[in-house]
Amino acid sequence: MIKFAVCDDEPEMAQALCAALTAYMQARRADGCCVRSFSDGRSLLECGDSFDVILLDIQMSHPDGMETARQLRRRGSAACWSL
Repeated sequence: MIKFAVCDDEPEMAQALCAALTAYMQARRADGCCVRSFSDGRSLLECGDSFDVILLDIQMSHPDGMETARQLRRRGSAACWSL
């Protein structure tokens, strides 16, 4: 199962990204896809789950996307990143 995290403080953008990822994976018959949305870096950091791919908005309230990525890396996250 490929686990995606979308972290964006704009609900419309987060919803659009989640929908696009889900549609893309379904179109390629990639079974076992999980897409979760987070409204800020803090909720992603507190979640405790691990993800294969994380899409982070850079401009968010504290912590911003860059700081969220730093903290995840310090924890040993091996996810692919997109900022």
